[in-house]
Amino acid sequence: MITRLECSDKLRPNVALTVVERDEAGCMVGFWRGYWNPNREAVELYPAYNPSCVWRVPRRKHTVNDRSVEWLWKAPVAPAPVEELPKIVKRRYSPFPGKDAKPSRIEGQLQMEVAVKSEE
Repeated sequence: MITRLECSDKLRPNVALTVVERDEAGCMVGFWRGYWNPNREAVELYPAYNPSCVWRVPRRKHTVNDRSVEWLWKAPVAPAPVEELPKIVKRRYSPFPGKDAKPSRIEGQLQMEVAVKSEE
């Protein structure tokens, strides 16, 4: 089975990196914690826990050449434009009744006639 190793970040000495091993179809077959040794030009891979990995490769510590580990650089995505909401208008009095409700005068008709329909 031909596999490729993908790294989460650029190789840096003495820093634990996440290395994913994938097969030809792109399925994850191994998940490793890798340490790069620039003097030896090698990356030491230690098995790491990942619940979504199916582990179709031997799960043991091993060393690979640093040129076989690919770094997948992803271009930063521009954030979506944020829709601006109208500013909140602060009022002195609440439009709802309560202790801070503004007393108001009723204008217009003050009395109503109620018509009662009688059944005759």
